[in-house]
Amino acid sequence: MKQLILCASIAALAMSSCSNDGSTLTPGSTESKAVGFSTFVEKTTRGDNVVTGTTYPTGGNFLVMGYNTGSTSGTLSSNSALNFMRNVVSFDGTSYTYYPTHYWTPNNYYSFFAVHPATDVSSVTTPAAIEGSNLPSVDLTVNADPQNQADLMMASALDQTSTSAAGKVQFNFGHQLSRIGFNAQLASDYTSVGAYVRVNSIVVSNVASEAKFAFNKTGVISVTPVTTGQSFTLSSSNMLNQGVVSSVGTSVRLNLSNAYLLMIPADYSAAGSTATITVNCTVTYADATSSTFTITKKLSDLNTANKWTAGQAYDYNMTISLTSVTFSAAISADWSATPTSASVN
Repeated sequence: MKQLILCASIAALAMSSCSNDGSTLTPGSTESKAVGFSTFVEKTTRGDNVVTGTTYPTGGNFLVMGYNTGSTSGTLSSNSALNFMRNVVSFDGTSYTYYPTHYWTPNNYYSFFAVHPATDVSSVTTPAAIEGSNLPSVDLTVNADPQNQADLMMASALDQTSTSAAGKVQFNFGHQLSRIGFNAQLASDYTSVGAYVRVNSIVVSNVASEAKFAFNKTGVISVTPVTTGQSFTLSSSNMLNQGVVSSVGTSVRLNLSNAYLLMIPADYSAAGSTATITVNCTVTYADATSSTFTITKKLSDLNTANKWTAGQAYDYNMTISLTSVTFSAAISADWSATPTSASVN
Protein backbone atom coordinates (compact mmCIF):
# COMPACT_ATOMS: atom_id res chain seq x y z
CA MET A 1 0.00 0.00 0.00
CA LYS A 2 1.28 3.47 -0.84
CA GLN A 3 0.49 5.76 2.04
CA LEU A 4 0.91 9.52 2.16
CA ILE A 5 2.08 11.94 4.85
CA LEU A 6 0.46 15.38 5.13
CA CYS A 7 2.14 18.68 5.73
CA ALA A 8 0.74 22.16 5.17
CA SER A 9 1.76 25.76 5.19
CA ILE A 10 -0.38 28.81 5.92
CA ALA A 11 0.29 32.23 4.47
CA ALA A 12 -1.73 35.44 4.61
CA LEU A 13 -2.72 38.29 2.33
CA ALA A 14 -4.14 41.55 3.74
CA MET A 15 -6.34 43.88 1.70
CA SER A 16 -6.81 47.47 2.83
CA SER A 17 -9.94 49.59 2.94
CA CYS A 18 -11.07 53.19 2.64
CA SER A 19 -11.64 55.68 5.46
CA ASN A 20 -14.42 58.13 6.33
CA ASP A 21 -14.53 61.86 5.94
CA GLY A 22 -17.21 64.34 6.95
CA SER A 23 -18.35 67.77 5.84
CA THR A 24 -19.48 71.00 7.49
CA LEU A 25 -22.40 72.94 6.06
CA THR A 26 -23.76 76.40 6.84
CA PRO A 27 -27.38 77.01 7.93
CA GLY A 28 -29.61 79.64 6.46
CA SER A 29 -32.89 78.19 5.22
CA THR A 30 -36.12 79.11 6.94
CA GLU A 31 -38.08 76.32 5.22
CA SER A 32 -39.28 73.41 7.34
CA LYS A 33 -38.21 70.10 5.79
CA ALA A 34 -38.45 66.47 6.78
CA VAL A 35 -35.17 64.80 7.71
CA GLY A 36 -34.25 62.23 5.04
CA PHE A 37 -31.37 59.79 4.67
CA SER A 38 -29.10 58.28 2.06
CA THR A 39 -26.16 55.88 2.38
CA PHE A 40 -22.92 54.74 0.85
CA VAL A 41 -20.80 51.75 1.87
CA GLU A 42 -17.15 52.67 1.70
CA LYS A 43 -15.46 49.33 1.08
CA THR A 44 -16.30 46.70 -1.52
CA THR A 45 -16.66 43.29 0.09
CA ARG A 46 -17.71 39.84 -1.00
CA GLY A 47 -19.95 37.28 0.65
CA ASP A 48 -23.47 36.76 1.85
CA ASN A 49 -22.79 37.43 5.53
CA VAL A 50 -21.09 40.71 4.69
CA VAL A 51 -22.52 43.74 2.91
CA THR A 52 -21.80 43.40 -0.81
CA GLY A 53 -20.33 46.27 -2.78
CA THR A 54 -20.71 49.95 -1.94
CA THR A 55 -24.51 50.12 -2.17
CA TYR A 56 -26.53 49.80 1.02
CA PRO A 57 -28.42 46.46 0.88
CA THR A 58 -32.10 46.29 0.03
CA GLY A 59 -34.02 45.22 3.12
CA GLY A 60 -31.34 46.59 5.40
CA ASN A 61 -32.03 48.73 8.45
CA PHE A 62 -29.91 50.98 10.61
CA LEU A 63 -30.41 52.80 13.89
CA VAL A 64 -30.08 56.61 13.78
CA MET A 65 -29.41 58.79 16.83
CA GLY A 66 -29.69 62.56 16.31
CA TYR A 67 -28.56 65.60 18.32
CA ASN A 68 -29.70 69.22 17.92
CA THR A 69 -26.59 71.17 18.92
CA GLY A 70 -27.98 74.68 18.43
CA SER A 71 -27.17 77.62 16.18
CA THR A 72 -23.37 77.30 16.24
CA SER A 73 -21.45 74.63 14.35
CA GLY A 74 -18.86 72.47 16.06
CA THR A 75 -20.58 72.47 19.42
CA LEU A 76 -21.17 68.72 19.67
CA SER A 77 -19.43 67.45 22.78
CA SER A 78 -19.21 64.18 24.64
CA ASN A 79 -21.88 65.53 26.99
CA SER A 80 -24.36 66.57 24.29
CA ALA A 81 -27.88 65.32 24.87
CA LEU A 82 -29.64 62.85 22.58
CA ASN A 83 -32.49 65.33 22.10
CA PHE A 84 -33.64 64.96 18.51
CA MET A 85 -34.27 61.38 17.39
CA ARG A 86 -33.59 57.70 17.93
CA ASN A 87 -35.21 55.76 15.10
CA VAL A 88 -34.72 52.70 12.92
CA VAL A 89 -34.42 53.55 9.22
CA SER A 90 -35.32 50.88 6.65
CA PHE A 91 -34.29 50.72 2.99
CA ASP A 92 -36.58 49.00 0.46
CA GLY A 93 -34.26 49.42 -2.52
CA THR A 94 -35.69 52.82 -3.46
CA SER A 95 -36.39 54.89 -0.37
CA TYR A 96 -35.34 55.20 3.26
CA THR A 97 -38.26 55.28 5.70
CA TYR A 98 -38.69 55.70 9.43
CA TYR A 99 -41.50 56.65 11.82
CA PRO A 100 -42.40 59.15 13.12
CA THR A 101 -41.01 61.73 10.71
CA HIS A 102 -38.71 64.37 12.16
CA TYR A 103 -38.32 67.92 10.80
CA TRP A 104 -35.42 70.30 10.66
CA THR A 105 -35.51 73.46 12.74
CA PRO A 106 -34.17 76.34 10.61
CA ASN A 107 -30.82 77.84 11.63
CA ASN A 108 -29.86 74.91 13.83
CA TYR A 109 -27.09 72.35 13.47
CA TYR A 110 -27.66 68.62 13.92
CA SER A 111 -25.26 65.71 14.32
CA PHE A 112 -26.28 62.15 13.49
CA PHE A 113 -24.83 58.73 14.28
CA ALA A 114 -25.86 55.47 12.61
CA VAL A 115 -25.34 51.78 13.37
CA HIS A 116 -25.98 48.88 10.94
CA PRO A 117 -27.72 46.55 11.49
CA ALA A 118 -30.30 48.03 13.83
CA THR A 119 -30.74 44.55 15.28
CA ASP A 120 -28.31 41.61 15.49
CA VAL A 121 -25.84 43.41 17.75
CA SER A 122 -25.81 42.71 21.45
CA SER A 123 -26.86 46.22 22.35
CA VAL A 124 -26.74 49.78 21.09
CA THR A 125 -26.61 51.89 24.19
CA THR A 126 -29.03 54.70 24.83
CA PRO A 127 -26.53 57.49 25.48
CA ALA A 128 -26.79 58.36 29.14
CA ALA A 129 -23.48 59.33 30.74
CA ILE A 130 -21.89 56.06 29.62
CA GLU A 131 -18.23 56.14 30.60
CA GLY A 132 -18.42 59.92 30.81
CA SER A 133 -20.01 60.35 27.39
CA ASN A 134 -23.54 60.82 26.11
CA LEU A 135 -22.52 59.79 22.58
CA PRO A 136 -23.53 56.40 21.19
CA SER A 137 -21.56 53.21 21.64
CA VAL A 138 -22.16 49.60 20.60
CA ASP A 139 -21.48 46.53 22.71
CA LEU A 140 -20.95 43.63 20.29
CA THR A 141 -20.53 39.94 21.04
CA VAL A 142 -19.48 37.95 17.97
CA ASN A 143 -21.93 35.13 17.22
CA ALA A 144 -20.38 31.67 17.50
CA ASP A 145 -22.05 30.62 14.22
CA PRO A 146 -20.12 32.09 11.27
CA GLN A 147 -23.27 32.23 9.15
CA ASN A 148 -25.05 34.38 11.74
CA GLN A 149 -22.37 36.94 12.47
CA ALA A 150 -23.37 40.59 12.01
CA ASP A 151 -21.46 42.88 9.65
CA LEU A 152 -21.24 45.82 12.05
CA MET A 153 -21.06 49.15 10.18
CA MET A 154 -21.12 52.63 11.71
CA ALA A 155 -21.23 56.17 10.37
CA SER A 156 -21.62 59.78 11.47
CA ALA A 157 -22.76 63.00 9.82
CA LEU A 158 -21.88 66.05 11.90
CA ASP A 159 -23.11 69.67 11.74
CA GLN A 160 -25.94 69.02 9.29
CA THR A 161 -28.62 71.64 8.50
CA SER A 162 -31.90 71.96 6.65
CA THR A 163 -29.89 73.11 3.60
CA SER A 164 -27.62 70.07 3.63
CA ALA A 165 -28.37 68.28 0.34
CA ALA A 166 -32.02 69.38 0.49
CA GLY A 167 -32.38 68.10 4.04
CA LYS A 168 -31.03 64.62 3.31
CA VAL A 169 -28.38 63.17 5.63
CA GLN A 170 -25.70 61.13 3.83
CA PHE A 171 -24.17 58.29 5.85
CA ASN A 172 -20.86 56.86 4.61
CA PHE A 173 -20.80 53.52 6.39
CA GLY A 174 -17.51 51.85 7.26
CA HIS A 175 -17.05 48.21 8.31
CA GLN A 176 -15.98 47.97 11.95
CA LEU A 177 -14.96 44.31 12.06
CA SER A 178 -12.17 42.36 10.34
CA ARG A 179 -13.18 39.83 7.69
CA ILE A 180 -11.30 36.52 7.85
CA GLY A 181 -11.40 34.08 4.94
CA PHE A 182 -9.51 30.91 3.99
CA ASN A 183 -8.15 29.65 0.69
CA ALA A 184 -6.60 26.27 -0.09
CA GLN A 185 -4.73 24.43 -2.82
CA LEU A 186 -2.93 21.13 -3.37
CA ALA A 187 0.76 21.17 -4.15
CA SER A 188 0.25 18.37 -6.70
CA ASP A 189 -2.52 16.27 -8.26
CA TYR A 190 -2.82 13.63 -5.57
CA THR A 191 -6.14 12.38 -6.88
CA SER A 192 -4.21 10.75 -9.74
CA VAL A 193 -2.86 8.22 -7.22
CA GLY A 194 -6.22 7.92 -5.46
CA ALA A 195 -5.63 10.28 -2.54
CA TYR A 196 -8.32 12.77 -1.53
CA VAL A 197 -7.88 15.63 0.96
CA ARG A 198 -10.67 17.06 3.09
CA VAL A 199 -10.39 19.95 5.52
CA ASN A 200 -12.59 18.96 8.45
CA SER A 201 -12.34 22.17 10.44
CA ILE A 202 -10.48 25.43 10.89
CA VAL A 203 -10.34 26.81 14.43
CA VAL A 204 -9.22 30.35 15.24
CA SER A 205 -8.33 30.31 18.94
CA ASN A 206 -7.53 32.76 21.74
CA VAL A 207 -9.00 35.82 20.01
CA ALA A 208 -11.37 38.58 21.12
CA SER A 209 -15.10 37.87 21.04
CA GLU A 210 -16.56 41.05 22.61
CA ALA A 211 -15.80 44.74 22.23
CA LYS A 212 -17.19 48.22 22.74
CA PHE A 213 -17.32 50.48 19.67
CA ALA A 214 -17.75 54.13 20.67
CA PHE A 215 -18.18 57.42 18.77
CA ASN A 216 -16.34 60.53 19.90
CA LYS A 217 -17.36 64.14 19.25
CA THR A 218 -15.50 64.25 15.92
CA GLY A 219 -17.18 61.06 14.68
CA VAL A 220 -14.12 58.88 15.12
CA ILE A 221 -14.90 55.35 16.31
CA SER A 222 -12.75 53.61 18.91
CA VAL A 223 -12.80 49.87 19.63
CA THR A 224 -12.00 48.38 23.01
CA PRO A 225 -11.86 44.55 23.20
CA VAL A 226 -13.58 43.27 26.32
CA THR A 227 -12.83 39.53 26.27
CA THR A 228 -10.11 37.41 24.71
CA GLY A 229 -9.31 33.71 24.77
CA GLN A 230 -12.29 32.69 22.65
CA SER A 231 -12.36 30.19 19.77
CA PHE A 232 -14.34 30.24 16.52
CA THR A 233 -14.78 27.20 14.30
CA LEU A 234 -15.42 26.75 10.60
CA SER A 235 -16.67 23.19 10.18
CA SER A 236 -16.85 21.38 6.84
CA SER A 237 -20.50 22.48 6.60
CA ASN A 238 -19.19 26.05 6.34
CA MET A 239 -16.93 25.11 3.41
CA LEU A 240 -17.28 24.66 -0.33
CA ASN A 241 -17.50 20.98 -1.36
CA GLN A 242 -17.74 20.07 2.33
CA GLY A 243 -14.05 20.92 2.69
CA VAL A 244 -12.70 18.69 -0.11
CA VAL A 245 -9.68 20.41 -1.69
CA SER A 246 -9.06 19.66 -5.37
CA SER A 247 -7.46 22.77 -6.85
CA VAL A 248 -3.84 22.18 -7.91
CA GLY A 249 -1.39 25.08 -7.98
CA THR A 250 -4.08 27.75 -7.59
CA SER A 251 -5.40 28.85 -4.21
CA VAL A 252 -9.22 29.03 -4.18
CA ARG A 253 -11.67 30.11 -1.51
CA LEU A 254 -12.45 27.37 0.99
CA ASN A 255 -15.13 28.96 3.17
CA LEU A 256 -18.66 29.50 1.86
CA SER A 257 -19.50 33.05 0.82
CA ASN A 258 -21.81 33.31 3.84
CA ALA A 259 -19.26 31.90 6.26
CA TYR A 260 -16.51 34.46 6.52
CA LEU A 261 -15.43 35.08 10.10
CA LEU A 262 -16.29 38.65 11.14
CA MET A 263 -13.94 39.29 14.04
CA ILE A 264 -13.09 41.96 16.60
CA PRO A 265 -10.11 44.08 15.45
CA ALA A 266 -7.09 43.31 17.64
CA ASP A 267 -3.29 43.07 17.58
CA TYR A 268 -1.90 39.53 17.74
CA SER A 269 1.61 40.37 16.54
CA ALA A 270 3.40 40.03 19.89
CA ALA A 271 5.63 36.99 20.24
CA GLY A 272 3.77 36.03 23.42
CA SER A 273 0.36 36.01 21.75
CA THR A 274 -1.48 32.70 22.08
CA ALA A 275 -3.80 33.33 19.10
CA THR A 276 -3.60 30.46 16.61
CA ILE A 277 -5.15 28.95 13.52
CA THR A 278 -5.58 25.16 13.66
CA VAL A 279 -6.45 23.16 10.55
CA ASN A 280 -7.69 19.57 10.81
CA CYS A 281 -7.49 17.47 7.62
CA THR A 282 -8.22 13.90 6.56
CA VAL A 283 -6.49 12.12 3.68
CA THR A 284 -8.33 9.14 2.21
CA TYR A 285 -6.16 6.72 0.24
CA ALA A 286 -6.85 4.48 -2.75
CA ASP A 287 -7.48 1.43 -0.55
CA ALA A 288 -10.15 3.37 1.44
CA THR A 289 -7.97 3.74 4.52
CA SER A 290 -7.44 7.25 5.87
CA SER A 291 -5.31 9.36 8.16
CA THR A 292 -6.17 12.55 10.03
CA PHE A 293 -3.70 15.34 10.71
CA THR A 294 -3.73 18.64 12.58
CA ILE A 295 -1.59 21.68 11.77
CA THR A 296 -1.40 24.73 14.07
CA LYS A 297 0.04 28.10 13.14
CA LYS A 298 0.54 31.07 15.49
CA LEU A 299 -0.96 34.31 14.25
CA SER A 300 2.11 36.16 15.50
CA ASP A 301 4.17 34.29 12.87
CA LEU A 302 2.02 35.59 10.00
CA ASN A 303 3.65 38.97 9.54
CA THR A 304 1.16 40.36 7.02
CA ALA A 305 -1.95 39.37 8.91
CA ASN A 306 -1.35 39.31 12.65
CA LYS A 307 -2.88 42.74 13.27
CA TRP A 308 -6.60 42.70 12.49
CA THR A 309 -7.93 46.20 11.84
CA ALA A 310 -11.43 47.50 11.15
CA GLY A 311 -12.62 47.29 7.57
CA GLN A 312 -9.84 45.01 6.35
CA ALA A 313 -10.19 41.58 4.79
CA TYR A 314 -7.58 38.91 5.48
CA ASP A 315 -7.30 35.76 3.37
CA TYR A 316 -5.23 32.93 4.81
CA ASN A 317 -3.83 30.70 2.06
CA MET A 318 -3.10 27.02 2.77
CA THR A 319 -0.92 24.82 0.56
CA ILE A 320 -1.42 21.13 1.31
CA SER A 321 1.49 18.91 0.37
CA LEU A 322 1.49 15.11 0.53
CA THR A 323 4.73 13.13 0.51
CA SER A 324 4.67 9.46 -0.51
CA VAL A 325 6.03 6.82 1.84
CA THR A 326 8.39 4.80 -0.40
CA PHE A 327 10.62 1.79 0.22
CA SER A 328 14.06 0.55 -0.79
CA ALA A 329 15.94 -2.62 0.24
CA ALA A 330 19.47 -3.99 0.49
CA ILE A 331 21.03 -7.19 1.82
CA SER A 332 23.24 -6.49 4.79
CA ALA A 333 25.74 -9.27 3.96
CA ASP A 334 26.20 -11.84 1.22
CA TRP A 335 26.20 -15.53 1.91
CA SER A 336 29.42 -16.65 3.56
CA ALA A 337 32.05 -17.69 0.96
CA THR A 338 33.85 -20.09 3.39
CA PRO A 339 32.67 -23.67 2.88
CA THR A 340 31.84 -25.80 5.87
CA SER A 341 32.66 -29.49 5.62
CA ALA A 342 30.38 -32.15 6.97
CA SER A 343 30.28 -35.93 6.75
CA VAL A 344 27.19 -37.66 5.56
CA ASN A 345 26.87 -41.33 6.56
